[in-house]
Amino acid sequence: MLPKLAASLAAGGLGLTWYMGGFAPTEITDYEIGKQLFVYKDSRGDYSNRGAVIDTVRKDFTAFPKKSFVYTSIFMDNPYYIKDKNQERAVIGGMFSLGLKSQLEDFIAKHPEYHMVELKKMNASKIEYPYRNNLTYNFMNWMGLYRKLGSYSRDQKKTPTEGRYIMERYPFINGGENTVEILIPYGAHASQLNISNLPSPVRKEKLQQPYFIGGD
Repeated sequence: MLPKLAASLAAGGLGLTWYMGGFAPTEITDYEIGKQLFVYKDSRGDYSNRGAVIDTVRKDFTAFPKKSFVYTSIFMDNPYYIKDKNQERAVIGGMFSLGLKSQLEDFIAKHPEYHMVELKKMNASKIEYPYRNNLTYNFMNWMGLYRKLGSYSRDQKKTPTEGRYIMERYPFINGGENTVEILIPYGAHASQLNISNLPSPVRKEKLQQPYFIGGD
């Protein structure tokens, strides 16, 4: 009985891992982020709760054509460094085409909690992972994708760990590819998205766990 139960549980675990993309290849590629407009609001709180903020942003962005932008989050802090996870900083919004600038300015006039920055082209290292449901983010973390990308960015692109951020994009929300994209920009214009308006949270005196974006 017990061996059969153990085998059934193991098969179920493997099946779930397969369904969630646990066996999917996670190749790191070089990617160019083109000129566009990033419209965002500041967020402070545990990164694992980002879905609630994204839902609020989705309600605010309903007037914009779905194919004109990609929902995007930028995480400013390393969770393993922060004493209180509820103080983690992010900016959450969307990457829009330049042609919507006038419409976006009108939107921000009515929603002053949002800000806009016009982006220059910049390079990034990227991993794509298949999106299934909200557990996808747990699997991405469990598989070490953030650390893998961070280590690559540090070692291959010589990106300093201090002041670095991680970007997530969600093309699946607007009917695009059914993936989550993780990116770390590098090079001349990488700092243009280091834009949180919130004060830095209190950091731990000693790092207790490996740096989640590839530091030591």
